Amino acid sequence: MAEARVGRGGRGGRVLGRLVLLLVVLALLVPLAVAARVVQVAGRDERVSADALVVLGASQLDGRPGPVLEARLQHALECTRPGWRRWW
Repeated sequence: MAEARVGRGGRGGRVLGRLVLLLVVLALLVPLAVAARVVQVAGRDERVSADALVVLGASQLDGRPGPVLEARLQHALECTRPGWRRWW
């Protein structure tokens, strides 16, 4: 009499197990690779000199800048001081 095989399903189970293992490895490696690339690119200094500075507005009240726009304009003014202008 032939014995019945009891187990994980033979070849199909091995293929499924390998597929799951591959997916787990990819799920771990992809975020690590992305993080490594972000760190690599973040370390570069790509600032260039410019002749103009654009300040995006927020709001104005009767022709005067609102508080947010005023803060942005003040920061832009600080960026035009000597030493800053080269690196807008």
